[in-house]
Amino acid sequence: KIALAARVARRPRPAQLVLAESAESVCRHRRLDRRALHAVLGRLAALAINEVLVEGGPRLAASFLQANLVDELVLYVAPGLLGADAPPLAAVSGLERGGRLPEFEFHDIRRLGADVRLTLSPRRR
Repeated sequence: KIALAARVARRPRPAQLVLAESAESVCRHRRLDRRALHAVLGRLAALAINEVLVEGGPRLAASFLQANLVDELVLYVAPGLLGADAPPLAAVSGLERGGRLPEFEFHDIRRLGADVRLTLSPRRR
């Protein structure tokens, strides 16, 4: 298995999506749009990398969701409230202009101590 780290670099502006294998850069894009994400995944496929774990913040999550590139969504729910200043799960914008997000259905629900892990998959249309 190859460990990949996905991060959104905050400097220099605009944000960059950087995927790296160890210290070696696999792919670098300045935008988080659909075309850049498909290019990144195409490059990974060319390297025979068939599974990608995406961990990041709300902007990265929104980019993958809006590009319909999520085939499994794993969420952890803890019995605590974060308040109004907590970042959203996905910083989605543009839905008022007719954009749509994929719909999901529960695949697995597990209790882990005090927390709950939800595994969702896209609803087939």
